Amino acid sequence: MSHPVKNNILLLPLLLLVTACATPLSVPKGSALNEKEGVAYFNLFCGDGVINSFIYKFGDGQRSGLTVWSPFGEAKAGLNCETSGKGYNTVVLEEGRYYIGSIITSKGLINPRDQNALNFEIKRGTINYLGELNYFTLNDENGNWKMEPIVNAETQSAKASFQADRPELYAKYPFEINLIKVP
Repeated sequence: MSHPVKNNILLLPLLLLVTACATPLSVPKGSALNEKEGVAYFNLFCGDGVINSFIYKFGDGQRSGLTVWSPFGEAKAGLNCETSGKGYNTVVLEEGRYYIGSIITSKGLINPRDQNALNFEIKRGTINYLGELNYFTLNDENGNWKMEPIVNAETQSAKASFQADRPELYAKYPFEINLIKVP
């Protein structure tokens, strides 16, 4: 029989590792994009029980299983959830198709792959506004926990926020709406 406190103590280092690995790849102030890159700009609001998630490039895939050096495979960026609903992620990615996978929750890991995952495209030399992504959690009619992602566009407020926070990038690159797609 295991002791609950002992289990929680063992879980703490794993959660610290996951949090450290889930740091977004933000654009440093005053920097420019290279010729292959674009900016992913979006708000990620997480409901009860959702801790964070990761961005993967289509075709790179996720390796099955965890490893010591790369617990979430070929992740391009880790995303921490905003519980307040305000706080945009600014992530630099090369042009291409991406999806959000390895969604870590208090109930376990939701690991959608490629076509079954929330997905989006990044255009190079562009600020790609992906929308306001909300991970809502609820129980179904049988009491099973599930997650319902919803994407909304608040373009004017997002544009104003980006312009205020990153005026040097806003002046240099076009701001385009390129919403996350829910399969």
